[in-house]
Amino acid sequence: MKIIKGALTALFLVSILIFNISCNDNLSEYEQAKRFFRAGDYQNSEKMLKQIVKNEEAPSEAWFYLAVSYKKNNKIDKSIDIYDKITSPDFKSDFSTKKDFMKQLIDEKNTLKLEYAIELGRKGYIDKATELIVSVYGSHEWTLLYQGIIAVERKEYRKAEGLMQSAALARGQIGEKLDIDFSLKLHYYKSRLYYERYQVTREKDDLIQSFREIRIARNLLIASYKDNIFNERIENLTEQIKSEKLYKNLYGEIELRYDKLKIAERGNQPDEIISNAEFIYLNSPIIDDRFYACMKLGDAHLEKGDNDKAVNYYKTALQIAESIKDISVTEPEKRILKKLKDAGVDIEKHPKN
Repeated sequence: MKIIKGALTALFLVSILIFNISCNDNLSEYEQAKRFFRAGDYQNSEKMLKQIVKNEEAPSEAWFYLAVSYKKNNKIDKSIDIYDKITSPDFKSDFSTKKDFMKQLIDEKNTLKLEYAIELGRKGYIDKATELIVSVYGSHEWTLLYQGIIAVERKEYRKAEGLMQSAALARGQIGEKLDIDFSLKLHYYKSRLYYERYQVTREKDDLIQSFREIRIARNLLIASYKDNIFNERIENLTEQIKSEKLYKNLYGEIELRYDKLKIAERGNQPDEIISNAEFIYLNSPIIDDRFYACMKLGDAHLEKGDNDKAVNYYKTALQIAESIKDISVTEPEKRILKKLKDAGVDIEKHPKN
């Protein structure tokens, strides 16, 4: 009896094993491919999905899984081809009814293209890199900007500087409202350009320009009120710049005066504001600081009732703003005229001394 019972138990276990094997065999190829994909086995998921999508009845999501598998396997050209296919209006799928998912697909495709463009450009494949950039943006100023970014990556600093200046000029000629993403990339990479060049040349002006550009990028990031991939990069570069001994020598006292000025503003102490703003105006190596200081001097003298001095500082601020001509100074004349109007002061009746 024991032998028979044991044989029956063994037979039962074997039958379960055969049943499980049979179930696995009966899994659809697509389900198996998804299992490989979710397990991070992208080699096998790619292998199976390539066969699956040959069938016209293949699920549209299979193409997406294949695009990601190619990307994970560092077959970027093939991944981009699939992303282009599944985001095309001609691709038959239910993606178009899922607007959020389609937007995510397009964002992923464009990010992949731009990252690959920089990688190709770094290796010297400039034409292919430019082709990818144009396929994403299709605009002259963005193409110039990314060509400048590639030049920074290749440590071709003079070329990068020229391209980025051209990109900024092209953007300004369009007359569109501020594009945060464009401006963030422009000023971050300009800061990188100047800082990397400073590390080679040890030229004071390069360090000053690097700090000016990264500060503009930080202000843009704060003003945009959104998380951005540049957040960490901007913070890291800022810390690198501030760790330089030359920076501390040039700018340490200026930072201290900025802190004192802010305290004076909170305490509504116009004399303290004037004292610290004058120091910044006379000593800062950064032109934006001199504009800011003149504005604060104008405000403080206006509050004290010294309208002539206020107007003089405001006019000086406008002259400085005219020489800056970029995003770090926005509509200064409109802001100044509003301040004077609110205070009942006619700027034309106060000629500059």
